[in-house]
Amino acid sequence: MEWASESGAVRRHRIGGERRDGPAATQQPEREALAQEPLADACGGGARTRKRSGEGGGGGASRGAGTGLSEARAALGLALYLLALRALVQLSLRQLVLRGAAVGQQGEFDAHQARDYLEHITSIGPRITGSPENEILTVHYLLEQIKLIEAQSNSLHKISVDVQRPTGSFSIDFLGGFTSYYDNITNVVVKLEPRAGAQHAVLANCHFDSVANSPGPENPWLVQAYVSAAKHPFASVVAQEVFQSGIIPSDTDFRIYRDFGNIPGIDLAFIENGYIYHTKYDTADRILTDSIQRAGDNILAVLKYLATSDMLASSSKYQHGNMVFFDVLGLFVIAYPSRVGSIINYMVVMAVVLYLGRKLLHPKYKTATYTKDFFCGLGITLISWFTSLVTVLILAVFISLIGQSLSWYNHFYVSVCLYGTAAVAKIIFIHTLAKRFYYVINFIYLAKSTKRTMLSLTLVCTVTFLLVCSGTFFPYSSNPASPKPKRVFLQHITRTFHDLDGNVVKRDSGVWINGFDYTGMSHITPHISEINDSIRADCEENAPLCGFPWYLPVHFLIRKNWYLPAPEVSPREPAHFRLVSKEQTPWDSIKLTFEATGPSHMSFYVRTHKGATLSQWSLGNGTPVTSKGGDYFVFYSHGLQASTWHFWIEVQVLEEQPEGMVTVAIAAHYFSGEDRSSQLDALREKFPDWTFPSAWVCTYNLFVF
Repeated sequence: MEWASESGAVRRHRIGGERRDGPAATQQPEREALAQEPLADACGGGARTRKRSGEGGGGGASRGAGTGLSEARAALGLALYLLALRALVQLSLRQLVLRGAAVGQQGEFDAHQARDYLEHITSIGPRITGSPENEILTVHYLLEQIKLIEAQSNSLHKISVDVQRPTGSFSIDFLGGFTSYYDNITNVVVKLEPRAGAQHAVLANCHFDSVANSPGPENPWLVQAYVSAAKHPFASVVAQEVFQSGIIPSDTDFRIYRDFGNIPGIDLAFIENGYIYHTKYDTADRILTDSIQRAGDNILAVLKYLATSDMLASSSKYQHGNMVFFDVLGLFVIAYPSRVGSIINYMVVMAVVLYLGRKLLHPKYKTATYTKDFFCGLGITLISWFTSLVTVLILAVFISLIGQSLSWYNHFYVSVCLYGTAAVAKIIFIHTLAKRFYYVINFIYLAKSTKRTMLSLTLVCTVTFLLVCSGTFFPYSSNPASPKPKRVFLQHITRTFHDLDGNVVKRDSGVWINGFDYTGMSHITPHISEINDSIRADCEENAPLCGFPWYLPVHFLIRKNWYLPAPEVSPREPAHFRLVSKEQTPWDSIKLTFEATGPSHMSFYVRTHKGATLSQWSLGNGTPVTSKGGDYFVFYSHGLQASTWHFWIEVQVLEEQPEGMVTVAIAAHYFSGEDRSSQLDALREKFPDWTFPSAWVCTYNLFVF
């Protein structure tokens, strides 16, 4: 077995030595010298001598190649392997779907009843925070259903309901960093406890509001609770690591409990079909009843387990590091502390180092040849990875330059056939060259020849490339069965810019357009000719966030936007913003106090001038948090009944400037109600059905102090 694992070059070296010791060794001194002498050269030498040696029957290259399969058999074996892998994936995914689940049993979760709740709430329509649909209709329905549940509840328990309308603010580093201020937001809190009361509690949390235009842990004991109690476990630490890395610009409500309440918990969510997330297609009928049953079974089982656990009373004692966890085909979950995972990783690395060290230091292999073989093989592998990456990047850049990017968005296998085949073909090509000129990695190959494989991969890549370049694969779809819409934001705004003396220096109106993917408006222009590069929006260099009413601070993610001139907007209840006071503090800073009233959603922006810094404010924990780019972004929302928003900022002036010390702006977003725009509605109607345009009216006012 050890002999079979050696490289062709080492086998060739050893075999040659054995022959010299035997009687026949003197008969072939010249041929053996030809076979071995090039091994002391660089990685590229020795091709012809090895070929000649193989033809003579004495070379290890021929012996090693003879162990390979025919190309057809290797391809069949690889296909069977991929089919088996696909079958395992399907088996794992089938665990997400439950057939014939028990319904209506006492003490069990009933997915059909839960679907009734879901469909009734979503039938109300978009439920924006601060809208009657969210604050009145949805809350009223929830309270009605809670009363019905209370009437059917066990006499051993009591249910109490508290409708909260809190006010507060916090700063968060999500989306580059911003501060959120909420006022009189409605929460419905339902407390289930024994008649005699309880000292500890488990919180199950979700939100019932929605976005505009859309109906729709370091505590190992919690992981262990899920492993022990969940009826249908399905989890992976990989998903958590990717999410927490910040690669995906998204977050969940659990972030608030973790960061501001220091409350441990488990975050559960549906992740399938992200194409329709926060769009008109995000409806209740797209969630399988089986999936609801599965999630409900898991949540109910874990809640019962936690509520009766002895660890609940002193959960902080069990906080001792992260966990590694993963399910096996959706049947069960394996979980262990991350420190154990680190030990396993180190052991694998040490085993590899010891094995290679033994090979390199063994007297039988302690030659320049074996060491050179090893490092050349390693170098060839790294080169193949690097060149395959470069090849894929070149293809992607070219596809983008000709305006055919995102062809894979609605056709997943385009990415496999274009980029996947190119990467694999380049890796095989590099290794094939290495095998021909320096035979050290023959063990990588299933087949003796890779010509047909290379030809097939190149053909598939070329055909796909030509089809993509010709525009065959359109990236979007409005197919009701599997929609892949393009998201577009349309804001009909009126902007007013004031100078240091309060005079209006600029006023304009238009529809501000943002396409939320790489293709921008290139696919829209053929349908709406007025949206083209001639109306590309210019950045107002002296205004925070380029002088536009960003709803969230995502300006660093979107490089292109458009501004189509349009008539002024006149909201029925316009926003009011004014400076209440300006005073010098004892610590030589300037305190500016403001008040604002307006719709349920507003954004406040701050940019300090040269020689000035924002030292304190009345928001968050008192320490101002900048967004990417150095400006400050405050997201404000309120419920139906909210008082005037009062807040202050302190500016430390190191050097007075004639243009003032700070620029502030406030944008009012009218998501709900009767504040509509006929021009905006007419423009939205022109968009093709494969788009999802979110449209609303807003105003923007900028001031200098």
